[in-house]
Amino acid sequence: MIGNEIINPNEIAKKILPLPNIKAMWFNANPVVTACSNFSSIADLMPTLEIINSKFTNQAGEWALLYYAREQGANSLEEI
Repeated sequence: MIGNEIINPNEIAKKILPLPNIKAMWFNANPVVTACSNFSSIADLMPTLEIINSKFTNQAGEWALLYYAREQGANSLEEI
């Protein structure tokens, strides 16, 4: 997969802060992953963000667990 070549971590903040209800985002295929050492600071600014770069944030809850459970074929938390 080819990323969109985001390099500057500040560009991420400008783009995502206007999206207060976003629950997950991935930048894995972009150079910013090596340029930004602490994606958790981005997660701290977004109270609904549960997954960033395939990792749970401190806000991760049932939605995040179900997202990954479904990736494994489960339909409920009880099936995990």
